[in-house]
Amino acid sequence: MSALNIDHFKCYRVERTIGTRPFHEQTVVLEDQFERKTTRVRRPLLYCDAVDKDGHPVHLLPHHRRLRTAGTSTTA
Repeated sequence: MSALNIDHFKCYRVERTIGTRPFHEQTVVLEDQFERKTTRVRRPLLYCDAVDKDGHPVHLLPHHRRLRTAGTSTTA
């Protein structure tokens, strides 16, 4: 469960739109109340947005959305 008491997410598969630049591997810092670590993001797999238990959207600031990538899962 997140620090915001949100434990329901609706996830969408991430696909590159024709004509857009490809995603390039990046190194990012992930931090929560327990730890801070550096990890490599290879490519996005899923975009997950917060929903209530009935699947209705929970409106959050963009930095509280979750991004699941190859090898990582984090609240972005």
